[in-house]
Amino acid sequence: MEEIKDFGKLVRRLNKALKNKELIILYGDSDMDGAVAVIILKQIIDNLGGRSPIIYFSDRKRTEQGINFESLEFLKDKAPALIVSLDCGTSNVKEIEAAKKLGFEVVVVDHHDIFEIPDIKILVNPKQQSKDSPFYYLAAAGLALKIAEKMLAKRFSGVLKEDILGLAALATLIDLVPEIGENIKILREGLPMLENSWRPGVKAFFTSEVTNRCISTREIAAKIGRITNITDKEDDYLNKIYVLLNSKSEEEANLRLEELLKMASDRQEKIAFFMEELKAKINPKINELSIIFEDLTGCPFPILSVVASRTSASFMKPTFIFTKEKKENWGSYRMPLGENGINAISSCAKFLRRYGGHPAVGGFYFEDKNKEKIKECLIKYFSDQNKSTKKSA
Repeated sequence: MEEIKDFGKLVRRLNKALKNKELIILYGDSDMDGAVAVIILKQIIDNLGGRSPIIYFSDRKRTEQGINFESLEFLKDKAPALIVSLDCGTSNVKEIEAAKKLGFEVVVVDHHDIFEIPDIKILVNPKQQSKDSPFYYLAAAGLALKIAEKMLAKRFSGVLKEDILGLAALATLIDLVPEIGENIKILREGLPMLENSWRPGVKAFFTSEVTNRCISTREIAAKIGRITNITDKEDDYLNKIYVLLNSKSEEEANLRLEELLKMASDRQEKIAFFMEELKAKINPKINELSIIFEDLTGCPFPILSVVASRTSASFMKPTFIFTKEKKENWGSYRMPLGENGINAISSCAKFLRRYGGHPAVGGFYFEDKNKEKIKECLIKYFSDQNKSTKKSA
């Protein structure tokens, strides 16, 4: 039977860590997929009697996505420890080297596209498989589900199984991974589990006024997901999605959801503001543009990704939007159907400090001096792609 590359190695390494009571840091991305993957791995550790793990999330508002130098500086006094990177890490080659020098061992559980494999012994990423593999499109939460099935074995039953299945389905749906292969099974079996979840944080989704007109569990999950998918940190370690899903009471969960809904409302105002600013820049020349490549100075990075998504959908053009953060530009790209943004951005790798993501969505970081070179490079890439398409037709 087919197995995800390094999956067996990961299970053996985690079992060893649990047996020896090693300190484990579950390092998650700050969206629903990352939060759910962390929750599932923590349940595995708790149920198998391991040492209570440290939970840590990246913060897209203040630092780069994934493993970053600021986070490592914050965590360095926890070394030696095993860092399990969830829904991030594949593109963090330099950061992982820095983590190793601090005394950490890093294993990565991720599903983003691979361009340079970090120097680690264990990388569980289904993008190492053939596209025909049933695992190829698994989200991080789906990978965490597979780990739970293997490690918990006979304990993976009853309420625990229902909870993990439901959470994995929630994250799979919200992360917009293709409903192909194993994802079909996860959604089919897991979404019904949400309806009777014991978690106050999940129950809050079903009782919120925001979802009272939804007619299915899928619609409720998708709607809440759009609102809460990426949030700020709750404190130095945890993010607000993780805290909501781990609420101890329905009252606490409802209060936390209301807080997220208020934040989402405020975010919509900012999105509208920066959308108008962007449209003012591109509308006079939109018919001449093969791609949209624009600077939105002052736009917070989490807002930037939404603006890029809506702009690409509205104008049906490859869209690259960036803003000044610290000493460089941070960007987000979104692609219309049929275009491959990760191939496009990787063709300009020599002008970038870092990039990563999927064909339809991703991020990139670069020095301002390379701005025009990147723009020219991207225009050339899509021009060459169009010529190639016409020839093959």
